[in-house]
Amino acid sequence: MIWAGGTLKGKADFNALLELYLDSSYTLPGVAGSSSASTRNIQSLAKLVNRGHCEWGEGDLTSSDQGDFLNFGTIQMMNGVNAFGSNLFYKGTELPIENGGDVFALDYHTWDMDQGSLNYDEYVRQRIIFVSAPATG
Repeated sequence: MIWAGGTLKGKADFNALLELYLDSSYTLPGVAGSSSASTRNIQSLAKLVNRGHCEWGEGDLTSSDQGDFLNFGTIQMMNGVNAFGSNLFYKGTELPIENGGDVFALDYHTWDMDQGSLNYDEYVRQRIIFVSAPATG
């Protein structure tokens, strides 16, 4: 699945089972001027669900009115750490902005299902590399 821009809206799950590319610079082959707006909106109970591998390039994700991005797979910065400048914003607090909620509240909590995206073996391997020395013997 390639999502260059636009809005996902309504009570639906948009599942990317294998690959998800979030990049506003994507253009359709052979179609001049086909790139979309840089912001992608998830609204009104819509859920963008990554169940495979996601590469996030240019452009922000903005969720509102209980829309959300759920990650059950892996996410990678498409152009590397130094070139990554995208953001994930949640509009409103418990109240949607349409009902008086704050536009970009700092205390908003999403229904985030991302548990770190690492299985147990990968977690142990990463912990050995970055946190502790492996046991000898």
